Amino acid sequence: MGRMRNFLFAGVMLVPAILTGADKPGTVLDVLREEMLKDSMGSTIDSLGNARDMDGACSLAKRVGNDGGILLACGTLAFLQIVRGEDVGAESTYTYLLQKVKRSRLNGDLKKEYVWRLNDMLGFASLESGKYDAAIRYYGRALKGFRPTYGDSLYPAYAHNRVGMAYHRKGDYSKAEKHYREAIRLYGDAGEPVARVYNNLGMLKYDLKDYDGAIRYLKEALKVLYESVGKEDRRVGYVYSNMADVYEAMGEQKKAEEYRQKAREILERP
Repeated sequence: MGRMRNFLFAGVMLVPAILTGADKPGTVLDVLREEMLKDSMGSTIDSLGNARDMDGACSLAKRVGNDGGILLACGTLAFLQIVRGEDVGAESTYTYLLQKVKRSRLNGDLKKEYVWRLNDMLGFASLESGKYDAAIRYYGRALKGFRPTYGDSLYPAYAHNRVGMAYHRKGDYSKAEKHYREAIRLYGDAGEPVARVYNNLGMLKYDLKDYDGAIRYLKEALKVLYESVGKEDRRVGYVYSNMADVYEAMGEQKKAEEYRQKAREILERP
């Protein structure tokens, strides 16, 4: 079993349908979708977006001048362009959207919310596509423009963890640690989310060959997970796997195999 790193962010990255996240009534995404559907072509733009044809949805929204559709569909297209490696196109779409939202009829708070949600989504796409400098740039912009809406108050902690991951993957360990520690401070006693950061900080220490430090932070991650999600959760298995790697690097094969077996019992469960 290989080393499981940054354990809650692995897996397939799906392209969001029309700027995903509009699940809380009153957010800017709901406002824009309602505005989009007022237009006679709005339902067609929406259908194209849900079919993942973001190029078509964005082009149609521009052609008919549907502002809500432009901000939703073209925002999601920028995400897709990053995933496809079209970095110049993504930045061009991003700049266009900033100009569009500035001229839109949204009030000031909704404009700010749109901009931080857009930056967050593009930061996510960049990080998961291995474009770490872009991820740092977009998340930095998101943090600068953040305003809490409908339960998003922990977003700064989440974003600092993600920036830490970007620096970590770049090999800039001092900056990564700084952001991980800021994420822990901001999360406070938030429960399971802080375990993600302790896990990442543990693996940072592993990369620095500070194995005692790695074990200490991984144990902190386990403590939080035990209390928040229980001992049988898959995320516990991922941390066990990380601990096995650390103990193996320390030359403690018995402990390494003990934790590897614990990880297998959880992660290979049907």
